[in-house]
Formats: sequence, structure tokens, C-alpha cells
Amino acid sequence: MSYFLENWKVVIISLIGATTFWFFNALNKSYDATINYPIEFTFSRDSNVVMQPLPTDIRINVSSGGWNLLRKTFWFNVPPIEIPLEQPDKVKYIDRGQLFPLVVNQMSELKVNHIVSDSLFLSIESRKSKKVLLTMDSTKIPLSPDYRITSPISIAPDSIELIGPSSFIDSLQNEYSLVLNMQNIDDPINQNIHVNLPNNLIVSVPQEISISFNVERFISEKITVPVELAGFPKDSSRYLEAGEVTVSYVVANSKNRSFDPSEFVVLVDLSTMDRKDSSIMPLLLFHPPEIVDVTVLPDQLKVIYE
Repeated sequence: MSYFLENWKVVIISLIGATTFWFFNALNKSYDATINYPIEFTFSRDSNVVMQPLPTDIRINVSSGGWNLLRKTFWFNVPPIEIPLEQPDKVKYIDRGQLFPLVVNQMSELKVNHIVSDSLFLSIESRKSKKVLLTMDSTKIPLSPDYRITSPISIAPDSIELIGPSSFIDSLQNEYSLVLNMQNIDDPINQNIHVNLPNNLIVSVPQEISISFNVERFISEKITVPVELAGFPKDSSRYLEAGEVTVSYVVANSKNRSFDPSEFVVLVDLSTMDRKDSSIMPLLLFHPPEIVDVTVLPDQLKVIYE
């Protein structure tokens, strides 16, 4: 049994030796091969913005010895082919004809037969900046139901510098609208927020701004108010079907009180009557300054003839 095992050891060692000899002998021969090789674009990253990821390698058909091909194929510490871009924002693609001399000059250890890859497409824009005034649309602030903004919206600083690709910067107006990423606001706001940007290619200076404003709950109320007449005859030959109207309004919770009908003036002028249907629109001439969103119902009053 031990004699059998010793013979197998000899066979295995012989096979390993033969394989090693064949492998090293094969590496000394010349071959044609298509390989992937790393590339690197060289240009000023500070003054330009890469809009889409740049190609990182190309396929090349080459001839060389096995050792060189093995080393180049597995990228054993191989320097990438440098592709210089003098005006990167003007270059939309690089074709095979432009690539070939660059590859040949930088791959002296291999014979470059041809470029297999198609044209390399690039999307690079020049970097620009613009100073814009900050604004915030109060109608788009997400308040809780029945709450309203009761003070001016303070933004500090009131302007920022936006830096990014030229296509975005050139499309900017002189004002830039901020977005408040909150929900159901029912307390005064006084905090720092990040400037909302469309993507990570845009930078704002500064990146944070301070915003503050007050909010308060508003309540809906109603009151019955007698109307005042103008132009009606004293003999009562013409009179209103209804001598009162309902005034609806909204008032801040902190300013709500029992308003008196005398604080409202609603006028009905006979000279404004619509002769087609004998109706008149009541006019609200005065109301307490604390209330808002005031409406008068009904909005038409009927005139009765005797």
C-alpha cells in the first residue's frame, strides 16, 4: 500500500512540473488578444462638472508576449491611459481615430492593433456661479388645519451663491424659492434649514440659512347684522324682504371676542337694484379690523313693492 502511494506522489509531482514548464513556456510566446484597459480623463475638476459618469476602460486588440498580456489583462499596477481634455465642456465624444494615437503612445510594451471600443461619449459642463435672492411662497408652507402665518417670513441671509453646471446656473432667475420640509406646522418657526437643491451637482454658499415666522390658529365665526338703507322711500312703498344679513368671518384665536353688530356696517342702496329681478347686493362698508375673509349672506336681497 505504501509503495502505491509513493508512486502516486511521483506521478503528481511530475504532472505539476510538466504543467509549470508548459505554462512558463507558453508565456514566452507572442499572442494576439483583446483586453480591457483602464483610462483616465485629465482636466480641471474645479472649473468643470461631470454630468454623467465617465468611461473607466476601453477594449483594445493588442499583440505581445504572454507575460505582458497577463500583466495588462489583470491590471497588475498598470497606469491608466491618460486622455487629456483641454476644453472638456466642448468635447461630446472621442472616436477611435482620436483614441488610437493616445493608446499607442502610452502602451509601448504592447503592439496596438486596433481599438475595439466604440466612441466614448462625455457629458461635462463648465462650472458657474450666481448670486440669487431667497424667497419662500407662504401658500406652500404646510400648516396644520385652521392655522395661518401671522408675521413676515424672515430669511437670513437673504441671498446665497449657487455653484453648479452652466445649464442649471444659466436657467436661474434672480430669485430662488426655498422649500420647507415639514408637515402640520402649528408652532412658531425659528430654525436653520438646508437650502433645497435639485441634485448633488449643485452647491450653495452658505449651505444653511435661518428662517422664522409666527403662526396662529384661526376660528370661523358668524354674526347677524341689520342692514342700513339708502334711497328707499319713506312711505314704505318699497322695502326689503329681509332686513338682516349674516356676516361670516375668520379671526385669530388670540383676537377673538364677542363682536357687536354695531361694529359692522352693511348698506343696501336702492339705486343699485337690478330691475330684472328687483334684487340688490348688500355692501359691507365697515367691519372690525381684526377679522379676515369676510362674506355677507345672502349676497342678494329682494325688494318688495306695495
